[in-house]
Amino acid sequence: MSKGKYQDLTGRTIGQLRVIERVGTTPTGYPLWECECRTCGKTCYRDSHYLRRSPHPTCTGQHINQPPDAATILKTEAAYIRRCRKGGHLNP
Repeated sequence: MSKGKYQDLTGRTIGQLRVIERVGTTPTGYPLWECECRTCGKTCYRDSHYLRRSPHPTCTGQHINQPPDAATILKTEAAYIRRCRKGGHLNP
């Protein structure tokens, strides 16, 4: 199950992650990459979807230098509630 052609990310730095090599494919069909965190040096595995869509890719999400401001948190919560309502998971 492949999502089509994939872009070779080997050697690129995305957020705090340096992509080392492709190690396989996720069950959902995205290429899986071995990455090294530039902040702590840990090795982690992330799929292409995460690397392309995440605003600040990290190994654990704990290394973002600036905590999100209150406006960002409120926007994120509002978007989550809209998605839940749209999917029928919350009553209006």
